[in-house]
Amino acid sequence: MGCLPDLAHDGVGEEDTESRWSCAEEIVPDGGQCEITFTFDSPQDITDVQVAFWKGDERTRTLKVKINGDKIGEYESYPGSTFNSFGIQENGVHTVAMESVGIDADDWISLLEVRFMVDP
Repeated sequence: MGCLPDLAHDGVGEEDTESRWSCAEEIVPDGGQCEITFTFDSPQDITDVQVAFWKGDERTRTLKVKINGDKIGEYESYPGSTFNSFGIQENGVHTVAMESVGIDADDWISLLEVRFMVDP
């Protein structure tokens, strides 16, 4: 567990709670937002972004999503789904950034897994 970006996209899935990215604003240098950025080696055509939130059935967490630096929208965790589908479809994606929204400085946001569905 920890604030290491590689723990959020390692293919292990929601079964392994040691495989997750976690962040609280109080531990971010200079009091910034909790943000994780994924960078692709080559541009990708994304057909969906799916996120498994830790304790997603017990609490609501919101992520602001930016693709190639442009805000796409804000998406909440929702009960009854292991992976929350954001329905994002974008071509030529180099980076996907996710930033916490509306949590207290001492609250945590944790992502068990992030999946990028891409066109082959």
